Amino acid sequence: MSGSLLVVITYLAGASWGPANSLALLPSLLECTRSRVLVAASIQAVARSNSTTSVEVIEDGDDVVVRAGAVGREMARLSCVTVQK
Repeated sequence: MSGSLLVVITYLAGASWGPANSLALLPSLLECTRSRVLVAASIQAVARSNSTTSVEVIEDGDDVVVRAGAVGREMARLSCVTVQK
């Protein structure tokens, strides 16, 4: 039986603190894809409430990226990886 691992890398306080990694094992790739979109939207909502710059969610290949500001500083990157249980 296979599942999917949601990998969330967030950059707290920019590059000064480095990345924080979060993992969640989900039952399927579809479930992971749906969760990835919801988590990205949550990060975007929090970032918008704490920032005066624009915050956008974009697709970058197989990843979803939350970017802020005119220069597009990456705030979070979310990926789904298929795993065998």
